[in-house]
Amino acid sequence: LKILGNRITANCLDNCNKYRYLQQTTLSILPPYGAFKPVVALTSSKTIGACDDIILDATGSLGNGGRGWKNVSWSVIANIPASNLSLIVNYLNKYCTDVTKLVTIPNNLLLAKDPDIFVFGTT
Repeated sequence: LKILGNRITANCLDNCNKYRYLQQTTLSILPPYGAFKPVVALTSSKTIGACDDIILDATGSLGNGGRGWKNVSWSVIANIPASNLSLIVNYLNKYCTDVTKLVTIPNNLLLAKDPDIFVFGTT
């Protein structure tokens, strides 16, 4: 980090001429010692009905230091038609980047074009 000289001084309360400006300085900033690594905690129902949305809960995830997550990226591994998988991943990465809230995957993304196939259930 490079701090430009003659730009920063103490807050002037009176007789401002007595306050000197900071000279140009270069500082090294190191990563925090013992920084927490993110831990993802994801829960959901074991089963859902054929017409239900899927609710995902990632609110128990840790390691963001009390701030918003810098990046949330979803991936899905499932034995479902590729078109549905792509729709679900795109939906999650576009609309579900705030893991402090419950995530809802709408039922219409779960259904294959073949009405006899229910993507996350049985056929």
